[in-house]
Amino acid sequence: DFAPDVIARLRFIRRAQELGFTLPELRAFLALSDGRVPSRAEVEAAAREKLDELARRIDDLTRMRAAIQRRLRAARRGAASSRACPIIASLAGAPAPARRRARV
Repeated sequence: DFAPDVIARLRFIRRAQELGFTLPELRAFLALSDGRVPSRAEVEAAAREKLDELARRIDDLTRMRAAIQRRLRAARRGAASSRACPIIASLAGAPAPARRRARV
């Protein structure tokens, strides 16, 4: 049996790891919450770096979602494409191939 505060701390650690925080980052945040901060500026710098990293990941995931949605729409239309796969392009960091506009 663990005390409720220990369980909450363990849940925080597990969830933070799921979100991509590293063990050194977790140590810094836990030190902050325990009031034993070696340097508040270091913790704030780490938090800013994590925000930047999360923004990059969100951009990557957004591109990947759009590529998958395009691929699914093309599959529903039965359109086979010889172009490069937009999913691979989105993961490789390259812009997805331009979509052709349908002529009306």
